[in-house]
Amino acid sequence: MKTSEKDNFFELIEKYEPLEYDNGYFEVTEAGLFYIKKNKDAEHKKFISSPILVLAKTRDDRSVAWGRLLKWIDDSGVIHTLAISMQNFQTDGAELRKMLSDQGVTIGIGVNERKLFLTYLANYPIKKFALCVNKVGWHADQYILPNSVIGSNQSNEIVVYQTNDPLQDKYKQKGTLAEWQENISKKAEAHKFLVLAICVAFAGSLLSPLKQNGTIIHNKSKSSKGKTTSLYVSASVWGNPVDYYQTWRSTSNALEQAAFSHNDGVLILDEISEISNPSELGNIVYMLINGSGKGRLTKSISLRDINKWQLMVLSSGEKSLSELMQEVGQKTKLGQEIRLINIDLDSSPYGIFDSVDFEDNAALQAILLNKNLKLYYGTAGIEWLNYLTSDFKKRSSEAQILFDEYSKLLISDYKEGHIIRVANSFALIAVAGELATQANITSWQSGTAIHAIKNVFKEWYDNFDHKSGYEDKEILEHIKSFFSIHGSSRFESLEQVFCNPITGNQINIKTTNRVGYWKDSDDGKLYLVYPELFKKDICIGLNHRQVSKLLRDYGWLDHDDGRTTKSIRLPHLSGTTRMMIFKESEMCKFSID
Repeated sequence: MKTSEKDNFFELIEKYEPLEYDNGYFEVTEAGLFYIKKNKDAEHKKFISSPILVLAKTRDDRSVAWGRLLKWIDDSGVIHTLAISMQNFQTDGAELRKMLSDQGVTIGIGVNERKLFLTYLANYPIKKFALCVNKVGWHADQYILPNSVIGSNQSNEIVVYQTNDPLQDKYKQKGTLAEWQENISKKAEAHKFLVLAICVAFAGSLLSPLKQNGTIIHNKSKSSKGKTTSLYVSASVWGNPVDYYQTWRSTSNALEQAAFSHNDGVLILDEISEISNPSELGNIVYMLINGSGKGRLTKSISLRDINKWQLMVLSSGEKSLSELMQEVGQKTKLGQEIRLINIDLDSSPYGIFDSVDFEDNAALQAILLNKNLKLYYGTAGIEWLNYLTSDFKKRSSEAQILFDEYSKLLISDYKEGHIIRVANSFALIAVAGELATQANITSWQSGTAIHAIKNVFKEWYDNFDHKSGYEDKEILEHIKSFFSIHGSSRFESLEQVFCNPITGNQINIKTTNRVGYWKDSDDGKLYLVYPELFKKDICIGLNHRQVSKLLRDYGWLDHDDGRTTKSIRLPHLSGTTRMMIFKESEMCKFSID
C-alpha cells in the first residue's frame, strides 16, 4: 500500500462536504462516517461506519444502470474502490452491507445505523459522473478489470466496472514479474505445451484488436500427464491459479456466466468429463466460442440484454469431445471440432514436458512448478495490459502485421476452410506469445512462441480425422439421415396399391407431411421430392442451391442436363412437374467415415 494513495484518500475527506439530512447532517472524518443530530441545546454524534466516500454517479452509455462509485479504507490501510448499482437500495440493503463489510467497511450494527448508512450512500449529492460497464475487457482503448482500469481514454471520463452480481475479482498478484519469469515462464520455455498454455492466456486480449474468433484449446490425456498443471501455468498469468481456474462441472447457464465474466480474456476449465449434462456439451462449445448467451425475461416480462463476449478457453480432460458426445449417442459436427481443438498430450512421453531439463524426472518438474505457482502469479497479465494500452493503436498494428505473417506461414500448405480457421487460431496464439516476449514479459528468446505453436499445430493436423471435404460430407450425412428417418413416413408410393383384405376394395392411405413420392426402378428405389419442400423441410439451416449442386456432383440425383431437377409426369396430375429425384442406391454407398 503506497502512502501517497492513503494520503490522497484523507485529502479527499478534508474537502468532503457534509450532507444535511432530517434534523442533522452526515460528516466524514478519518475516524469514520457520523450522523450528527441537532437539538435545541446540543448535537448528538452517532457512529455510522468507517470512512467511506461517494465519488461519482455512475451510468452506462445508454444512460441506464445508474449507480454510485464508492471509495473507502479498511483497517489494514488498503484503499478500495467499487461501483454499486442503485438497485441495491430498492431492498433492505442487507446484501449491499454484506458485500461492503466483506471488503473492510465497518458498519454500525443497530437498525437505525444501518438505515442511515444506506441513506447516506444513496443520497449524497455528488456532481461528478462516471461511465459504468458491466463486463471486463476492452472499452475503447482501455481494459476494464473488476477493481481497476488499465489505460486512458481521450475524454478523460472515469470508466468503472459495475455489476448487480457479487464482485468476483480473480485478478490477483503475488511476487514480482521477475520472480514469475524465473520460476514459471523460464522453466516453461523449452516445453511446447506449456508455451502454448501461457500464450493462450495472453491471446484473449488480442481477439478484439485483431477481429478474430476465440478457440477452445483442449488438453486431452490420461491422468499423471500434467494437464492440470498446464492449466495452472496459464492461470498464473492473471491470478492465483487455484482461484482463477474453474471446472466443467457446471450447467450451461453457469458456464455462460463464467464466459461473460472472462470477456476478452481466458477462461480455464478442468475435467470436461465432469460437465453436468453431457448431452448439452456440443451446444455449449458453440455457445462459448460464438460468444452469445440465451435470451431471458426479467420479472416484468421484458427481454434482458443478452450476454455477449469473446474469449479464449483452455480446457483439459481424459476424453475428447467426440468421445464424450458418442457416450450420449451424439456425433460431433465439424463446427464443434474446429472450435474445440483437441491436443493429445498422450503422444508425448513426458506429458506436458518435451524433456526432463530442470529436475530429475517429469513428476518432480510438475511438483516444482506447482510449488512455485502458489508463490508467483498475476503480474504478467497486468504488465501485458500496460504494454497493450501504452499505445493501443501501435500495438494493434504490430499485432496485425505479425498475425498476417504467422497466418500465412501456418496455412501455406492448406486450402480447406476449416483447417485455415484452426491455423488462424494458432497464429493468434503465437502472436500473443511473441508480443509478450517483445514486451519483456515472458523472458523467452524471440521465436520461442511461434516455434512451439507451429509444432503443436502440426501435431494437431496429423491427428485430425476430418482434413479434406468434411463439410461436404456432413451435408451428405444430413441429407441421407432425412431419408433414413422419413423414407417410409413422408413419401407416398406411386405404384403400390393397398387393399382391404376382407372386401378387396382399394384403400387410400394418407401420407402426413408428405414431401414427395417413391417408386422402384431398375437401379433401385427412387425418391421424388418437391423442390420447394426440399428447400423448406430437408435443407433446414443449409443453402439449398449449394446442397443441390453437391448432390448432383456426388451422383445422388437423376436430373436433366444442366439442372438439379428432372421434368416428369405424376399419375394424378396433367402435364409435367419438376422434381428432385434421389437414387437410394447412391445414398447407400455413402459413409461419413
